[in-house]
Amino acid sequence: MSSKNQPNGVTPRREFLGQIATAAVALAGTACVAPALATSQGAPASSTPTPRPPAPKTVFDDSWTQRLTGKHKAVFDSPEIFGGAAIYQAELWASGFKEMYNVTDADAQAVLVLRHAAVPMVFSDAIWTKYEIGKRRKVKDDKGAWVKTNPYVESLARARERGSIILGCNLAAMGIAASIARDTKQDIEAVRSEIRSNLVPGALLMPSGIFALHRAQEAGCTYMRAG
Repeated sequence: MSSKNQPNGVTPRREFLGQIATAAVALAGTACVAPALATSQGAPASSTPTPRPPAPKTVFDDSWTQRLTGKHKAVFDSPEIFGGAAIYQAELWASGFKEMYNVTDADAQAVLVLRHAAVPMVFSDAIWTKYEIGKRRKVKDDKGAWVKTNPYVESLARARERGSIILGCNLAAMGIAASIARDTKQDIEAVRSEIRSNLVPGALLMPSGIFALHRAQEAGCTYMRAG
């Protein structure tokens, strides 16, 4: 076909090739602009949080089982505070052996397992005051006010003097620590460490209260449910 029949002397083939070239230039320009915009605006920051280092493994003390040398041994299971019933029932149990067989404290030993809702009984006065444990656990004084300090510290001290072993549930204690950390907007590991470092004298935390109950029975204790 003669080129004189086409406007401006452009053949269909040349027009088609020209359109392809124009489109290619446009695409190339777009491809160049996109990286430039990304560079000028800055790459988005990674949303992946920095992983928290694992908490140090808790080391538990099992040596208390070696102190259970009495002829008569019992473990008192206290999943609730029950007004300190476990402490008083253990004392009543030991008194029975003393009256019946004229034995000493060394012959009648009790293990107190304070677990679940009763675990604050092993927290120090400082923890009870700072974090209002009385209010959290609905423990009131004789006047109906929330107690400010641990009302069982002295009773537990007397029980320990008689040879009783005081065990708390670490699982429940750390659960309370998590709740406190959330309510007070603190680091959870910091609160957990604070509680572990502020127990009543002589108290030991075990992996769980259930573990402590089983371990005491393995060591020769009969089982008593407090309450």
